Amino acid sequence: MTDKFTTGEHNTAVVPIPSSGQVGAKVVVVEGPDVGASLVITRARHTIGRHPTNDLVLSDPAVSLVHLEVQRATRDLLLVRDAQSTNGAWWGRTV
Repeated sequence: MTDKFTTGEHNTAVVPIPSSGQVGAKVVVVEGPDVGASLVITRARHTIGRHPTNDLVLSDPAVSLVHLEVQRATRDLLLVRDAQSTNGAWWGRTV
């Protein structure tokens, strides 16, 4: 399932972390020139985008300099926020 969450003022999705016995969570690019690129969530906050200071740097020209922020809200929840990107952000998950 894929959700676009750039509606409303907050542009934030609350994403549960499955309790599969794995430590942490991972963001994986599933389309575009950076397919397969990934980021393991190890800190309270990560950024994703084209700028080299991001935690996950992407080359896709459709991605903004700082496109997405991933923040650990609790042990079991992530907040995924569109960082006012030009093209919006999509969050997909397999259930």
